[in-house]
Amino acid sequence: MGSPKALLDYGGMTAVRRATETLLRGGCARVVVVLGAEAASIRPAVPDQPEVVVVVNEDWPRGRTGSLKAGIRAAPKAPAWVMLPVDHPLVTPEDVRGLIEAWRPGEIPLVRPIHKGRGGHPILLDATLQEELLALNDDEPLRNLLRSYRNRERRTPGSRGTVINVDTPEDYARNRLET
Repeated sequence: MGSPKALLDYGGMTAVRRATETLLRGGCARVVVVLGAEAASIRPAVPDQPEVVVVVNEDWPRGRTGSLKAGIRAAPKAPAWVMLPVDHPLVTPEDVRGLIEAWRPGEIPLVRPIHKGRGGHPILLDATLQEELLALNDDEPLRNLLRSYRNRERRTPGSRGTVINVDTPEDYARNRLET
């Protein structure tokens, strides 16, 4: 991308602020922001609110799953976690709310949004998955574990934003919001 994705501007706010506000407005009681590369430059963009906790994953080069595990360790007693990568900036609070409303604690281990037949983000992971999540290698794709729960997952309707992943400057140009 050439610069941290978390600092890209979407409608007058950074991607990290937008993600944080989307999760809070969608019904999450607490948000754990996991920073890795460029943590020092991104930290000032994270909202300074009591519901927002920042964790730095010093081992970020080892893989993305390490950051997921750092977030879980920061909220080990949570009944579930909603995982929203910062490169999905067009997710709406309604998308998050839909996941939370579809979830049944202890019964449904995974809730994911579907838009036009495609799975997207964020995903909700029930706390019953905690041991398995923490046992993953830092470089092991989360999808390896999630495949084993496909027959027990719940799918919810997702907005177009749930399947938009901004990884390149071209993606950003196509999907940025004007202020």
